[in-house]
Amino acid sequence: MPRRIARAADAPETLLDLTPSQARRRLAEWVSDRGLPRYRVDQLIARLWQRPVGSWTEATELPKGLRATLNAAVPLPRLNAEVVQTSSDGTRKYLWRLADGETIESVLIPAGKRRTLCVSSQAGCALGCVFCATGQMGFRRHLSPFEIVGQLREIVLARESDKPTNVVFMGMGEPFLNWPAVDRALTILNHAEGIGIGARH
Repeated sequence: MPRRIARAADAPETLLDLTPSQARRRLAEWVSDRGLPRYRVDQLIARLWQRPVGSWTEATELPKGLRATLNAAVPLPRLNAEVVQTSSDGTRKYLWRLADGETIESVLIPAGKRRTLCVSSQAGCALGCVFCATGQMGFRRHLSPFEIVGQLREIVLARESDKPTNVVFMGMGEPFLNWPAVDRALTILNHAEGIGIGARH
Protein backbone atom coordinates (compact mmCIF):
# COMPACT_ATOMS: atom_id res chain seq x y z
CA MET A 1 0.00 0.00 0.00
CA PRO A 2 1.47 3.43 -0.94
CA ARG A 3 2.58 5.48 2.03
CA ARG A 4 0.75 8.74 2.60
CA ILE A 5 2.84 11.85 2.12
CA ALA A 6 1.93 14.70 4.48
CA ARG A 7 1.68 18.15 2.94
CA ALA A 8 -0.03 21.46 3.47
CA ALA A 9 -3.75 20.84 3.91
CA ASP A 10 -4.71 22.89 0.84
CA ALA A 11 -1.96 21.57 -1.47
CA PRO A 12 -3.11 18.79 -3.83
CA GLU A 13 -0.55 16.46 -5.37
CA THR A 14 1.01 17.86 -8.56
CA LEU A 15 2.98 16.34 -11.44
CA LEU A 16 6.15 17.57 -9.73
CA ASP A 17 5.32 15.50 -6.63
CA LEU A 18 5.46 12.30 -8.69
CA THR A 19 8.48 10.20 -9.56
CA PRO A 20 9.38 10.39 -13.27
CA SER A 21 7.88 6.92 -13.83
CA GLN A 22 4.64 7.93 -12.12
CA ALA A 23 4.54 11.23 -14.02
CA ARG A 24 5.11 9.42 -17.32
CA ARG A 25 2.14 7.13 -16.65
CA ARG A 26 -0.05 10.08 -15.62
CA LEU A 27 0.91 12.08 -18.71
CA ALA A 28 0.49 9.08 -21.03
CA GLU A 29 -3.08 8.69 -19.79
CA TRP A 30 -3.72 12.43 -20.14
CA VAL A 31 -2.35 12.49 -23.70
CA SER A 32 -4.29 9.36 -24.69
CA ASP A 33 -7.57 10.70 -23.29
CA ARG A 34 -7.23 13.76 -25.52
CA GLY A 35 -6.27 11.86 -28.66
CA LEU A 36 -2.84 13.49 -28.84
CA PRO A 37 0.16 11.77 -30.48
CA ARG A 38 2.19 9.60 -28.10
CA TYR A 39 5.42 11.53 -28.70
CA ARG A 40 3.90 14.39 -26.71
CA VAL A 41 4.56 12.37 -23.55
CA ASP A 42 8.33 12.54 -24.14
CA GLN A 43 8.11 16.27 -24.77
CA LEU A 44 6.13 16.86 -21.59
CA ILE A 45 8.17 14.65 -19.26
CA ALA A 46 11.40 16.39 -20.30
CA ARG A 47 10.00 19.74 -19.22
CA LEU A 48 9.36 18.64 -15.65
CA TRP A 49 12.97 18.13 -14.50
CA GLN A 50 15.47 17.58 -17.34
CA ARG A 51 14.83 20.86 -19.16
CA PRO A 52 12.44 22.53 -16.73
CA VAL A 53 10.10 25.38 -17.54
CA GLY A 54 8.49 27.79 -15.10
CA SER A 55 5.16 27.29 -16.84
CA TRP A 56 3.98 25.37 -19.88
CA THR A 57 3.86 28.67 -21.78
CA GLU A 58 7.66 28.49 -22.03
CA ALA A 59 7.59 25.05 -23.73
CA THR A 60 7.52 26.58 -27.20
CA GLU A 61 7.98 23.22 -28.95
CA LEU A 62 4.32 22.59 -28.08
CA PRO A 63 1.35 24.14 -29.91
CA LYS A 64 0.06 27.31 -28.26
CA GLY A 65 -3.37 25.81 -27.61
CA LEU A 66 -1.87 22.76 -25.91
CA ARG A 67 0.28 24.97 -23.68
CA ALA A 68 -2.81 26.87 -22.55
CA THR A 69 -4.64 23.60 -21.84
CA LEU A 70 -1.69 22.28 -19.83
CA ASN A 71 -1.47 25.47 -17.77
CA ALA A 72 -5.14 25.08 -16.86
CA ALA A 73 -5.21 21.30 -16.34
CA VAL A 74 -1.79 20.47 -14.88
CA PRO A 75 -0.10 23.71 -13.78
CA LEU A 76 3.52 23.60 -12.62
CA PRO A 77 3.92 24.93 -9.05
CA ARG A 78 6.76 27.27 -8.09
CA LEU A 79 8.73 28.27 -5.02
CA ASN A 80 9.26 31.99 -4.51
CA ALA A 81 12.85 33.09 -3.80
CA GLU A 82 12.07 35.77 -1.23
CA VAL A 83 15.70 36.43 -0.24
CA VAL A 84 18.96 35.42 -1.95
CA GLN A 85 22.23 36.22 -0.19
CA THR A 86 25.63 35.68 -1.83
CA SER A 87 28.89 35.54 0.14
CA SER A 88 32.34 36.54 -1.09
CA ASP A 89 33.23 32.91 -1.90
CA GLY A 90 30.13 32.47 -4.08
CA THR A 91 28.07 30.53 -1.54
CA ARG A 92 24.42 31.43 -2.00
CA LYS A 93 21.69 31.20 0.65
CA TYR A 94 18.03 31.10 -0.42
CA LEU A 95 14.92 31.83 1.60
CA TRP A 96 11.97 30.24 -0.20
CA ARG A 97 8.35 31.24 0.40
CA LEU A 98 5.96 28.30 -0.02
CA ALA A 99 2.40 28.48 -1.33
CA ASP A 100 0.90 28.43 2.18
CA GLY A 101 3.23 31.14 3.49
CA GLU A 102 5.75 28.90 5.26
CA THR A 103 9.44 29.57 4.59
CA ILE A 104 12.39 27.21 4.15
CA GLU A 105 16.07 27.67 3.37
CA SER A 106 18.65 26.08 1.11
CA VAL A 107 22.32 26.83 0.44
CA LEU A 108 24.28 26.41 -2.80
CA ILE A 109 28.00 25.86 -2.14
CA PRO A 110 30.43 26.06 -5.10
CA ALA A 111 33.79 24.28 -4.93
CA GLY A 112 35.66 24.12 -8.21
CA LYS A 113 33.50 22.20 -10.67
CA ARG A 114 31.24 20.94 -7.89
CA ARG A 115 28.11 22.74 -6.75
CA THR A 116 26.55 21.23 -3.64
CA LEU A 117 22.99 22.15 -2.70
CA CYS A 118 21.93 21.78 0.92
CA VAL A 119 18.14 21.33 0.92
CA SER A 120 15.42 21.45 3.56
CA SER A 121 13.03 18.54 4.07
CA GLN A 122 10.65 20.10 6.62
CA ALA A 123 9.43 23.55 7.57
CA GLY A 124 10.81 23.78 11.08
CA CYS A 125 11.84 20.68 13.01
CA ALA A 126 10.38 18.67 15.88
CA LEU A 127 13.69 17.52 17.41
CA GLY A 128 14.48 20.77 19.21
CA CYS A 129 18.28 20.39 19.24
CA VAL A 130 19.60 23.25 21.39
CA PHE A 131 22.49 24.04 19.02
CA CYS A 132 20.22 24.38 15.97
CA ALA A 133 18.28 27.54 15.09
CA THR A 134 15.70 25.49 13.17
CA GLY A 135 15.07 23.34 16.23
CA GLN A 136 14.10 26.43 18.20
CA MET A 137 11.39 27.22 15.63
CA GLY A 138 9.44 24.09 16.40
CA PHE A 139 7.82 21.87 13.80
CA ARG A 140 5.60 23.50 11.18
CA ARG A 141 4.98 20.76 8.62
CA HIS A 142 6.56 18.24 6.26
CA LEU A 143 7.58 19.32 2.77
CA SER A 144 6.17 17.60 -0.30
CA PRO A 145 8.51 15.94 -2.83
CA PHE A 146 8.09 18.97 -5.10
CA GLU A 147 8.95 21.39 -2.30
CA ILE A 148 12.16 19.45 -1.63
CA VAL A 149 13.40 18.99 -5.21
CA GLY A 150 11.82 22.30 -6.23
CA GLN A 151 14.61 24.06 -4.33
CA LEU A 152 17.00 22.72 -6.98
CA ARG A 153 14.53 23.21 -9.83
CA GLU A 154 14.18 26.92 -9.10
CA ILE A 155 17.95 27.39 -9.15
CA VAL A 156 18.13 25.74 -12.58
CA LEU A 157 15.23 27.85 -13.84
CA ALA A 158 17.07 31.00 -12.77
CA ARG A 159 20.38 29.96 -14.36
CA GLU A 160 21.01 26.56 -15.91
CA SER A 161 24.77 26.79 -15.37
CA ASP A 162 24.15 26.82 -11.59
CA LYS A 163 22.64 23.32 -11.65
CA PRO A 164 23.90 21.50 -8.54
CA THR A 165 26.12 18.47 -9.01
CA ASN A 166 25.47 17.17 -5.48
CA VAL A 167 22.59 17.38 -3.01
CA VAL A 168 22.73 16.96 0.77
CA PHE A 169 19.78 16.91 3.17
CA MET A 170 21.34 19.17 5.79
CA GLY A 171 18.92 22.10 5.65
CA MET A 172 15.83 22.60 7.80
CA GLY A 173 14.18 19.50 9.24
CA GLU A 174 15.06 15.87 9.92
CA PRO A 175 14.83 13.91 6.62
CA PHE A 176 13.99 10.56 8.22
CA LEU A 177 10.95 12.06 9.94
CA ASN A 178 9.58 12.90 6.48
CA TRP A 179 10.82 9.74 4.80
CA PRO A 180 7.95 9.08 2.32
CA ALA A 181 8.48 12.49 0.68
CA VAL A 182 12.27 12.33 0.97
CA ASP A 183 12.31 8.85 -0.56
CA ARG A 184 10.32 10.08 -3.55
CA ALA A 185 12.49 13.21 -3.82
CA LEU A 186 15.60 11.01 -3.95
CA THR A 187 14.07 9.04 -6.82
CA ILE A 188 13.41 12.28 -8.72
CA LEU A 189 16.98 13.44 -8.06
CA ASN A 190 18.56 10.15 -9.22
CA HIS A 191 16.25 9.14 -12.09
CA ALA A 192 17.49 9.62 -15.67
CA GLU A 193 14.21 11.36 -16.53
CA GLY A 194 14.40 13.41 -13.35
CA ILE A 195 17.35 15.56 -12.30
CA GLY A 196 19.79 12.78 -13.18
CA ILE A 197 22.24 13.20 -10.30
CA GLY A 198 23.99 9.88 -9.67
CA ALA A 199 23.47 8.19 -6.31
CA ARG A 200 26.44 8.18 -3.93
CA HIS A 201 27.00 5.47 -1.33
